[in-house]
Amino acid sequence: SATTTSNGVATAVLTSTVAGTANLTATANGASGTASVTFSVGALASFTFGTIASPQYVNESFTITITARDLFGNAKTDYAGTATLTDGTGTIAPTSATFSGGVSTVSVKLTAAAASNTITATDSGKTGTSNAFAVIWRYKIYLPLLYR
Repeated sequence: SATTTSNGVATAVLTSTVAGTANLTATANGASGTASVTFSVGALASFTFGTIASPQYVNESFTITITARDLFGNAKTDYAGTATLTDGTGTIAPTSATFSGGVSTVSVKLTAAAASNTITATDSGKTGTSNAFAVIWRYKIYLPLLYR
């Protein structure tokens, strides 16, 4: 609903849970007008991870992608902070992820095995945790060749 002043100016508060541009049409006394309205992302609320395949291998790098989100799950494209990375094995390296445009893609390595591991990103009390994945040893078997 809108409030109208004595000289015919209407004022309304618009809210949206979706960031982006929307068209607004107002009609009063047979006249109408259209305006474009832009809704910005909100404050940082959490982080989401792209799916991490299982298994991953001890001492072998793999790439993770983390996205900063607002309260409504919109990508926080203006976030350019650094999140601390932790995992269940306590061996993740590096221990931070730097964001640009709300996204961080980083190559990480774990140096301990775990049947079910997750990675958590944290900044200013806001967190997000990846899906669970196994971390296993990759064994290399060397067979001697015998010549006769």
